[in-house]
Amino acid sequence: MEVSGPGRRRIEWIDAARGFGIILVVYGHVLIGAVAAGLMTKDNPLWLSDYAIYTFHMPLFFVLAGLNVERSIAKGKKDFLINKLWTIAYPYFLWSAIQGGIQLALPGMVNHQRSVMFLATILWKPIAQFWFLYALFLCHMAALLAGQRRWLLAAVGLAAYGASLAGIGQPTTYVLGFYMAGIFLSDVLKQWTPSLKNCMASVLGYGVLFAIAEHFGRRASGETTTSIFSLPATLLGIALLCALGQLAAHLGGWLSRVLTGLGVMSMTIYILHVLAATSARIALKRFGLTHLTEELVIGTIAGIALPVIAHVVLQRLNLLTPLGLAPLRRREPTVRLAPETGV
Repeated sequence: MEVSGPGRRRIEWIDAARGFGIILVVYGHVLIGAVAAGLMTKDNPLWLSDYAIYTFHMPLFFVLAGLNVERSIAKGKKDFLINKLWTIAYPYFLWSAIQGGIQLALPGMVNHQRSVMFLATILWKPIAQFWFLYALFLCHMAALLAGQRRWLLAAVGLAAYGASLAGIGQPTTYVLGFYMAGIFLSDVLKQWTPSLKNCMASVLGYGVLFAIAEHFGRRASGETTTSIFSLPATLLGIALLCALGQLAAHLGGWLSRVLTGLGVMSMTIYILHVLAATSARIALKRFGLTHLTEELVIGTIAGIALPVIAHVVLQRLNLLTPLGLAPLRRREPTVRLAPETGV
């Protein structure tokens, strides 16, 4: 869910995988909102999808976030730091304040009460979905400090994962290991070009194995997605979405365009989807539409479509960068031309 810089060549299947992932993110939050609003209980069979999604959809984004890190740092540590301050740290504080302020002003948008004090704690205690930006910034800073010393990256990743199993520093310590894995796998994954036949076989194989791992992992872990017993499902889920991204890129057409488009706009969708989906839930309630199916379908569509519309509008108004949704543009060096001389 990285904001891409100008001139970066995008890899289609990575954007498509992000597109799949962000759809699951929105659906997962709408599902949790439906439970919090009393529209369904955890005894509903649909709740089984919560564990399945949360085993892998956020680790996927951290793996993908690590793919271009070494290359970016190699171009200049200062530029890397400035980019992450603008595209991660700045939107973290800005949008936490915006969303938190709206929730304070309109208490009906949340399913529990908040006080103004929670805005003062975002420096160390992220609110709602913004934990992702908080954790991602810390991951980038760890990579920046480690530099090209891969042995240090490996040590940090393993230590963080061990700490997460002990319940220390979650969710940041948990996802840091997947971020480091993305760095180590970057060369392999960015050059990964399977045939259409292999993509289809991979999707089928990973899908079956994921279903098996998810079933046994749920029981063994007590539905704890960060448990060691859930790790096989996590890894297979990541592999499945990467294979689906490759398949979408191979097939092309409207589906590929939609998924890659969602992948490109995934940061905007992630930041705005809670406000969008919650607004949809309030609107549905006003019109007396309080059925679970309506909440899940319309809430998920609104959680994706409204941020997409906002992204397009803000892009046309050149407001993506001021709002932290696009990187600062690098100034091209000025080339001074010598005056022409006559002969």
